[in-house]
Amino acid sequence: MSEGKEVVPMKKFIPHDYQRYCINRLLADAALGLFLDMGLG
Repeated sequence: MSEGKEVVPMKKFIPHDYQRYCINRLLADAALGLFLDMGLG
């Protein structure tokens, strides 16, 4: 690894309810488009 760079472990992803809904719809539907504004969480 590069000298002087700290390795920080990634935080576990815990989706909000609306994110969980969108993930489930993406997995269930054959065709789906999501248009979500930033900062919803």
